[in-house]
Amino acid sequence: AEADPLERYEYWIGSRDPVGRETRIGPVRYDGTVRSPLRLALDASGPNPARGRCEIAYAVPRAGLASLKLYDPSGRLVRTLFEGAVEAGAGAIVWDGRDDHGRDLPSGIYLGRLRAGAEERTLKTALLR
Repeated sequence: AEADPLERYEYWIGSRDPVGRETRIGPVRYDGTVRSPLRLALDASGPNPARGRCEIAYAVPRAGLASLKLYDPSGRLVRTLFEGAVEAGAGAIVWDGRDDHGRDLPSGIYLGRLRAGAEERTLKTALLR
């Protein structure tokens, strides 16, 4: 089915992991042109705790510079997942449980920080080996 360009639509983008935990980003509005999410969002969409890899969902409301970095509990940067110019919209990136040098990180809690413009969001995820 095609969207009527004269109508306005609002919807949420979501997913559900194998244990039933739901992740939602939105609302996304459509009025005949592509719109971006209304707010900066960050979530470990699964699995959490991760067993070696974790998918991290994010949404950026406006095009511009952004970064998504992971830190250990002491605040040490362990992985930069992306940094630079991004388009507005929702996306996901897979973290493989490794640091910036390709080494497996030990089990533990890791903090993700998404920055875009003056806004910032943080998430906590657990890695199990």
